[in-house]
Amino acid sequence: MDLLRELIQISIGKIDRFSSVPTPEEWESLYAEARKQAILGVTYMALESIPPKQLSNPAVASKWKDKKEKIAIMGEVYEDHCRRISGILSRLGYRSCILKGQGLSSRFYPEPFLRQCGDIDVWVDGSRKEIVCNLRRKYEVHHIYYHECKVGFFPHLTTEVHFIPIRMFNPMNSCRLKRFFKESMDEAMTAELPGKGYCTPEAPFNAVYLMGHILRHALKRGVGLRHIWDYYYVLGTMTPSQKEEARKQLRRLGLEGICSEVMYVLNYLFGVEKDELLFPPAEKRGRQLLSEILRDGNFGIISGGSDKKRGRKGEFKYALRFPSEVFWIPLSRVWHFFWRKFFNFSL
Repeated sequence: MDLLRELIQISIGKIDRFSSVPTPEEWESLYAEARKQAILGVTYMALESIPPKQLSNPAVASKWKDKKEKIAIMGEVYEDHCRRISGILSRLGYRSCILKGQGLSSRFYPEPFLRQCGDIDVWVDGSRKEIVCNLRRKYEVHHIYYHECKVGFFPHLTTEVHFIPIRMFNPMNSCRLKRFFKESMDEAMTAELPGKGYCTPEAPFNAVYLMGHILRHALKRGVGLRHIWDYYYVLGTMTPSQKEEARKQLRRLGLEGICSEVMYVLNYLFGVEKDELLFPPAEKRGRQLLSEILRDGNFGIISGGSDKKRGRKGEFKYALRFPSEVFWIPLSRVWHFFWRKFFNFSL
């Protein structure tokens, strides 16, 4: 744990070296953990920063560098795809912005191409039915859910087209979140990055949206260090007034609990000072979250990171931590089943 914490803090520039030289076996362990968490690219920055004598395993360093270079190449490919998807949607008459992975790396990361991306998420301004029907004329559209669908813009790459960025299980909180998205849409859809050719939301939006996304992952698929790394960079760009507004929104949406847990991880692993956090860190629950992150890896990959594999136990073990969300999961599942039947029938 101490070595991983130091690796992270070297990568983000908090410290410049390990407190003691890691053994070759410890370097193997660090590489395995970074791979499990999908942070090989961003943590490679630490290998370039430490004194050479601390890098006691050249074979691991070489393997790490190879992975970093592949991640950087894929980052450039994803950026080009984001630009092209934005152009396709614009020609169809839709405003859009890139969410999560590529959007976050482009706006917040000092080395954008070193963040390991999975798929592309794009939020589109328009009617759900109209978007699906228009895209189906040229592209394969499948897995249509209330808040998103999957579209085959390019072979071998998953693109999730969002009608709303995310939904919550608690219907009251979900309505409040939809209102927040509606109020934030114009700003998000016009926040174009210079020279990129696509828009991506700024920090105040992401401070709220990402916390809802993290809660969904905690309940359904598992949270990884990559999620926390994203939030670290978002938080680091926020002004005091933006943080205060984010606190109000997070409380209103019932997200203060998960946020306090994330704040613990940011304080403990990333070294963020307590007065820079959005809420006081919840130490006991935060240790639980950190334990789950380190045990399960990115997207809960070790524990079978999918809704079906994690099963009911993967949801209801959080009943005491997030009761207002967990209570509504069964009802939300039934409602969504019938909604999908009705929507697909109406197309």
